[in-house]
Amino acid sequence: MCLVEGESNYNTSAKGPGHDHPGFDFPHGLFQIHSAYWCHCDKCNTRGTSNLCGIDCDSKSLKIAAYGDVNAIIVTGLLDDDIRDDIVCVKRIYNDRLKGFNAWQAWRDHCQSGSERMKEAQRIINNCSKLSTLN
Repeated sequence: MCLVEGESNYNTSAKGPGHDHPGFDFPHGLFQIHSAYWCHCDKCNTRGTSNLCGIDCDSKSLKIAAYGDVNAIIVTGLLDDDIRDDIVCVKRIYNDRLKGFNAWQAWRDHCQSGSERMKEAQRIINNCSKLSTLN
């Protein structure tokens, strides 16, 4: 939750700063996934885009998926409210980079152990624990 709050403030359609300037890498969606490696972005025109997650950065797109004998049309993209495909991409980033959540700046700045936010959360938890032992 801390990561999502820090990256997009829980906004599934969030676009990173400078998104309207073609030719740059920008973060997209709830987890602010960057177009340079992880998603396809027509508007970004980023050179060397790999689209390692096989997902569209900017819009909702339709994709046919096979489930056994049944074909289904599913919506993919980082800016819609269905975050299942976003989470698949997050897992890939988490594993591929061998950094875990440290691949995200918001995690390093606000969420990881030792950050001020986590120290405050720990103080609150400790205070609650002390109160519960008084009862």
